[in-house]
Amino acid sequence: MFRILSGVLFCVALDSSSWAASPVSNLNVTSWAYQLQEIDVDQVVAADSFQLIVIDYSADGGMEGKFTPEQIGRIRQSGKKVIAYLSIGEAESYRSYWNIDWESNPPSWLGPENQNWLSNYKVRFWDPAWQSVIFGYLDEIYDQGFDGIYCDIIDAYYYWQEENPEKPDADALMAQFIIDLREHLSDRKDREFAIIIQNGETIIDEENVTDILRGQLFDAIDGIGVEDVFFSGDQDDNNPYHPELERLPYLREFLENGKTVLSVEYLTDPSLIQTYLIEAEKEGFVPYVARRSLSQLSSKPLKVSLSVRLGIVSEAGQLTIEIIGGSGGEVWNIERSSNLVDWELVGKVVLEMNDGFASGVLAGVALDGGSSFFRATR
Repeated sequence: MFRILSGVLFCVALDSSSWAASPVSNLNVTSWAYQLQEIDVDQVVAADSFQLIVIDYSADGGMEGKFTPEQIGRIRQSGKKVIAYLSIGEAESYRSYWNIDWESNPPSWLGPENQNWLSNYKVRFWDPAWQSVIFGYLDEIYDQGFDGIYCDIIDAYYYWQEENPEKPDADALMAQFIIDLREHLSDRKDREFAIIIQNGETIIDEENVTDILRGQLFDAIDGIGVEDVFFSGDQDDNNPYHPELERLPYLREFLENGKTVLSVEYLTDPSLIQTYLIEAEKEGFVPYVARRSLSQLSSKPLKVSLSVRLGIVSEAGQLTIEIIGGSGGEVWNIERSSNLVDWELVGKVVLEMNDGFASGVLAGVALDGGSSFFRATR
């Protein structure tokens, strides 16, 4: 049996126009990356495998390490949108706004520490004092030159509405908070500025989120980022394929409203990554793979044509490979393995452009029985 795997993590990655959601959102990107730790601006600038990157606003999480407008400008000048991570549903004790006295004398909006993510604290996000903190944070990010914000802990409303039922309309209050973030920027129109929310996609169908509020929420945002849709489990990385099917109808509604769905799965296993690419393409999501630590950039896996993906090798030993986003004249190595560990070079393919697609043919692939895996790398 012959199977084809795209080169992942250990290959040069290419953008793929086939990932775009329809209709196209204001983001208009078909590839992205996500890194919150150990960010190297030079590496981000040099990378050519993504059009948008989500990073922290600071190299160390605090004011002293925040990236300068010049650094952000370099990333933007390299042709990438650069988006700042912003937790709006929890407070983080390593941020510049944190007051050490809060641990013994917390403000009224500060809730308990998140036992699953220490140094992060629940917040009564509807409180004007907390929102003032976030609006100030947003102003800093805007002035640094970022292209937008990536708002995390949207699902904080569930804690205050269900787990610790203090606020029955917390769902509507979170939707309004996101809308108010957009309103806060209404006077700053020197450039486009994206608002992307992470997870919490069910907010569009919650009891207290009216049709009017839902419409305003969609108007306020440009996309949604989602984690672990297809590979959920207790492991940090490489959970088994276990799609959370109940999430998909909500995410499809985001697509139907012209919002980009940025999907990330925490995978390093090539076979799992290949499954992910197939599922992400099927749903119209923009895919990215990483380790959960988000401490390094990962190359985006190659998208290969259906015939190659299924490992169809002709009886004459001819293998056709199509590289979405490739260019004519590029030389690709075709490698084979029986165990996904030890790879041998079986030939090289020179890509040619045909009808806008880059493809090549490798002849003389021996059909020697057993199980073989192929990958294309540069």
